[in-house]
Formats: sequence, C-alpha cells, structure tokens
Amino acid sequence: MTFQSGEIKSEFQVQGVSIAAWARARAFDPRLVYAVLGGKNKASRGKSHLIAVALGMKPGPQITERTRQLGLANEPDSQGGPGVASQQREST
Repeated sequence: MTFQSGEIKSEFQVQGVSIAAWARARAFDPRLVYAVLGGKNKASRGKSHLIAVALGMKPGPQITERTRQLGLANEPDSQGGPGVASQQREST
C-alpha cells in the first residue's frame, strides 16, 4: 500500500513530528524530503527514491531472480549489512 503526500503530511502533524526531524534522523537532506513530498522531485532513482520508499509513497524493490542476476538485488550481506547493490548506489 502506498500513501499520498497529503496523507503523509497529515500523519506527521498528528504525531507531532517535523518532517525535517524525521529526515535528519534517517540521514536524508530535509530539502530533498520536502521536494519529494511536494512533487518537485519524481523520486525515480537514488536518494529521492529511497525517501519515497521510506515515506510509503512508493513500494519497495521487488527482488526476483532476474534482479539477482543483474546484481540489482538489495539484499543484506551474510553479516546482516546492506547488500552490494545498496553500497554501490550509495557511493554514486
């Protein structure tokens, strides 16, 4: 289930949490979070995509055999850390 921007903003207000505080707690740039919520950023790749997924605006990635073959799967490594694909995206 995904949520609309207005629903998300209302939930922040009901919970008494600022969007900027939420962003900083998750190491996101608050300006980018506001841009995603405001529809000024399509959130199709990179940090903006991760923000949209974290906010519930977009579904998380679906891991299939094909995404594993392409090296795009974002699965934890054997020590429970982020997968290789995740680490590569963060470095770009």
